[in-house]
Amino acid sequence: MAGETRHIPRPIKRRLIDEAGGKCANPGCPNTKVQFHHIKHWAVYKAHNSEDMIAICPSCHDAAHHGKLKIPDETLFRWKGAFPLTGVVSDVLFVEPATEVGLLAGTIVLSTTNQSLIAFELSNLNTLAFRLEDSDIMLVRARLRDLTGQEVLRVSDNRVRVCRDKDVSFERRPGRVRIEMPSTDRYVYPLMIKQMRVVEPNYATDRITALDLEVWKPGLVKVRGVWAAAEGGVVITDQRFALMRPGFREPISLVGHGEGTILKFAGPVTMAMFKFA
Repeated sequence: MAGETRHIPRPIKRRLIDEAGGKCANPGCPNTKVQFHHIKHWAVYKAHNSEDMIAICPSCHDAAHHGKLKIPDETLFRWKGAFPLTGVVSDVLFVEPATEVGLLAGTIVLSTTNQSLIAFELSNLNTLAFRLEDSDIMLVRARLRDLTGQEVLRVSDNRVRVCRDKDVSFERRPGRVRIEMPSTDRYVYPLMIKQMRVVEPNYATDRITALDLEVWKPGLVKVRGVWAAAEGGVVITDQRFALMRPGFREPISLVGHGEGTILKFAGPVTMAMFKFA
């Protein structure tokens, strides 16, 4: 598609972003901020042809033009075919190392003196945990299934994978990923929402946070989300770590004073801290 100006039409931008998998097209780069590079240079051809353009991040874009390890055109064309649409979208969460690590869940910090901690493990394989590597690198694990048993998302050692679904949104920036889903009975039991609204009246009025991981400071990850099971569930919001079971009027809330309230577990952790079975 020819163009008289450097303005790139929106449909071409969207096509290039989708082609690259929603991130830099470089398969060795996790950056989600992209620019649009003309492999066949604009200065020569004066055209916006999506077949000859690619979505790459600012660093890779600079390398394609001026890098000491310059990215050649044949490599850029190879990258254009590297990301066919699949059933998942993914990202990586970087957590700066620290000597003290933990999960900020609501207004308490979950921590351990061991190399790993399972915060909870529900019967339908919905989990939240972390482990340490080299005593200071925090690697988060989480898994969430909908009520039919279909996997919605998985976090394995800070690698986030979200199943493509028109109802599930995946937003990200460096240091944070957020997945939201409808507050329907496909994803969460209505009883859980009813119990949560006793303590937080505006909870899940339309959309619900499936998982929100935010690097709060080195070694500390703030987590929000919902994990549902027939025997009980867990909801983490900014205000509380809520545990619920059928028959309760409202959840059992673990509430503290933020980073200064630390729930630390000593000794070997061989089973979940909170397990509904």
